[in-house]
Amino acid sequence: MSLSEVIRAAYAVTPRPDAKNITHCPCEECREIASYFTDKTWEGLEIDDLRRHETALFHCTPEAFRYYLPAFMLAVVDGIERAEAIPDLIVWNLTPHADHPDGALPEERIGQFSKDERSAVAAFLRFLIEIGDCQPAEVAPALAALEAPR
Repeated sequence: MSLSEVIRAAYAVTPRPDAKNITHCPCEECREIASYFTDKTWEGLEIDDLRRHETALFHCTPEAFRYYLPAFMLAVVDGIERAEAIPDLIVWNLTPHADHPDGALPEERIGQFSKDERSAVAAFLRFLIEIGDCQPAEVAPALAALEAPR
């Protein structure tokens, strides 16, 4: 199975968040993000739109982050040359930081993932290492969280 197929299979039944549960705050940027993602499935999002809304990863609720993450991962897997900052933003949002924005901490996000989703995200992070986009030390904290027993 290809990585794209693994991601698609893992997220096939992930519940879509309610339109009122996409971002955390009522700021203008969050309203724009929520407006874009409302009524869209993760399967129908285009890489150019994801690049324009890449800050959504910072501002999404844990449920919205979980649901829309496969779109961002697939954008990288299927079009790494056009993904620009998306790989780094995914890794950053899965790694604990003292200065995390008002969004949920990575532990809160990862805690919502199913076993299959955790495996798919871990495979994606290993892919970033394989293609030379990330160093093992950069993804080690996220991999440890994803692979920790629940």
